[in-house]
Order: sequence, then structure tokens, then C-alpha cells
Amino acid sequence: MKNGATLTELDLQVLATMELDPTISNQALADSLGITRAQVLARLTRIESLDIAHVVALTDVFAGDARMVNLYVKASGRPVADLASTLTALPFTMSVVGLLGPDDLLVAMRLPAGRDTADALDLLMDIEGVGSVRSALVLQAYLGRSERMHFSQMRTGSVEDRKARLMVDLVNADADDLDLSLIAEFQTNGRARIRDLSHRYGLTQGAIRYRLKNLHSKKLLRLALAVDPLALGLQFWTSFEISVAPKLLPAVVEQVCEHPHAVLVTRTTGTAALQCVVLTPGIQEARGILDWLRQLEGVTGVTPQVLSDVYKNEAIWGIFPH
Repeated sequence: MKNGATLTELDLQVLATMELDPTISNQALADSLGITRAQVLARLTRIESLDIAHVVALTDVFAGDARMVNLYVKASGRPVADLASTLTALPFTMSVVGLLGPDDLLVAMRLPAGRDTADALDLLMDIEGVGSVRSALVLQAYLGRSERMHFSQMRTGSVEDRKARLMVDLVNADADDLDLSLIAEFQTNGRARIRDLSHRYGLTQGAIRYRLKNLHSKKLLRLALAVDPLALGLQFWTSFEISVAPKLLPAVVEQVCEHPHAVLVTRTTGTAALQCVVLTPGIQEARGILDWLRQLEGVTGVTPQVLSDVYKNEAIWGIFPH
């Protein structure tokens, strides 16, 4: 957040309302908060000037029969940051994050239909500086607060460039050329107006709304308000790999998903049944969550790793519960 600015109570109310409905109009937002439209515009202008929040367009990471795999990398004989720079350029890489724990880097890949974990591992094994890699294929998503994970102050790329990328990424998805254009429009401007899109594509506003509703139902286009975590007093990311007794997995999942600091909960292959990512104000709160996880009935082991530097984060993929 720029210049150490702080949010007012009204700013927080505006953001909370927009988190519930990122498509809400300025007038509806004003009516909901009991203020004038001019006040809403003033708040939104301030929030934009501080680069505190923006609406992002997300597509289900599993769209088009894609698969997601997490790769935990240990570096050897090469600086971690240098190795991370190489890994960000690999095909299929969505994110590369530094870890403080047993591993050095967490690489998340979106594998298109027809690719599997072996393909991902092959990409890494011959790279200089990769000491070892272990994989965890994501089998199911229970919780994904993508708006917490995808705030980025750098938003670049034209509609045409984004559409060209989508034609590759969503080649197996149920989406035609116009669908891809609309997704690209909202990736470029999350607050794109129906009226403008209607004129641009020569369709009625009703036809545009129908398309958007259809894309939403297919999880090809979901809008979310991404807020700078620092503006909310949240800055400490921790990943927990949780081993669970199989019979008690549903009960553990339910409790973990209900934790207010949980932003991602998935079922994975590998040594741990669950991965949980939390976002907290600081290390003390993360330590408290670790202690809480360890005492849950059915949990047989927890491995924490602090997420440090973010080397890459493609803020276009959402992890939606399935």
C-alpha cells in the first residue's frame, strides 16, 4: 500500500461489500451502505490511487481437464533466487514461491489434458541447481480464497494478448471465440461495463449477460475483489502439509476450512493428505494455528513451511471447491 496509507472505516465497508459482489454497481453500492453515489466514487478513487484493491477475473485451474501439481524443490549448489528465476520460465508454471522450511521452493504447475506429474518432473530434473524434487498432485479443492492470493500491483497485457494465451490454455474447455474474448476483457479490466462490451461486440446487453452467466456456471469466469493483504493487516503466509487418518479426513477438512485465516485447502497425493495455506498478521498467529492443527482428532502429522519471496504468481487461475 502506497505511502503507508491506512484505510478508513468507510473504505473497509466498501471493500467488504464489493468482496461479496464484485460486479455491484456504484449506485447499488451507495444504497447498500446508505451513502451517496458521489461518496462511493470518492472512496473508489482513493482506493484506486493507493492501489489497495482491484477486481480480478479468474478461471478454474482445472478447466479443460487440466491438472494441478505442486513441486517442492530443494536447491543444491546454486542460489535459491537464481534457481527460482529459471523455474519461472518453465512451461505450465503458474507460481514459484520461496519456502523457509524443509524445502526451498514451491512450484505450482497447471498441466494441460494429456500431461501428468511425470512430465512436470522431467522439466525440472535436468535444471542446474535442482537438488531434489517431490511432487503432490492436487486431487480435490475444498477451499480456495483466490482473492487473498492474487493481489498484484502489476497488471499488464492487452485483450488481444490475453485472448491468444487463452486459446492455448483453454483449448479443451467448452468455450468459443466470443467466450475467450469476454474472459480476456475482464482479465484486462475486472470492472468492464456490460454497455461497453455490448457496443464493442455488436450484441445486446442481455446477450452479453447471458454469456457471462454461462461462463460463471462453467467456472471459466469468476470475478473476485483482490485486496492488498497488508491493507488488512495480514502479511505472514504459511503452508501446512497435514497427514490425516483416512476415516477422519472429512471431519478434519471441515474444521480446517472453517478457520478464518485459511485461504487454501486441497487434498493431495504424496506424504500428506492435505495442504493448507494460511494468511495471518504474524508468526505468533501462525504458530497458534500449527498448535491447533496438531491437536485435531485424526491429524497424525503437520509440516509447516513459511512462504517467503514470490517469484511468479499468475493471477488468472482460481482454485474453486469441487
